Amino acid sequence: MFKRRVTPSIGRRLGDLLWPAAGWRRRLRYVFLRLARLSGSPYSIAAGFACGGAVSFTPFLGFHIVLGVGFSWILGASPIAALIGTLIGNPWTFPFIWWWTYWLGHQLLPGHQMIALKGVDVAYLTHHVWDILAPMALGGVLSATLVWFVSYYPVRRAIVVFRRNKASRRAGPRIPEA
Repeated sequence: MFKRRVTPSIGRRLGDLLWPAAGWRRRLRYVFLRLARLSGSPYSIAAGFACGGAVSFTPFLGFHIVLGVGFSWILGASPIAALIGTLIGNPWTFPFIWWWTYWLGHQLLPGHQMIALKGVDVAYLTHHVWDILAPMALGGVLSATLVWFVSYYPVRRAIVVFRRNKASRRAGPRIPEA
């Protein structure tokens, strides 16, 4: 009943992941509404989202979901919101995140040499993992802490306002007393 008449091809579906046909604004609004409609307190949802967003700044690429859900569990936050928060790390943002965390970690580690991108290949990476991972881990942990606070407060405020507006729409128009 609610299916499409023509099922999109696999190529169209993959293309829609990278560039949504309906636009980024609609996609982001959909993600926000999914987040705001989760059950739980504004703290739980915002803290879960912040955990997911924060772990996106760590260099542990295969473990972002596990880390986000784990930290949300420790804080008593929503694990579903943490899953949504990990969307901050995606193919569009990872190059910037990785550059930022490496640069920040390089600035904070004394005597660490910055690696030129020209000499980096798979063989170099396998032999010098720690030269890249150490600054990225340090920069990632510091960035994750900042991202947690920067994302928690606006998301919490947006959820409170969304729920307040939803409650006032349900109550209907106020009739002044005579």
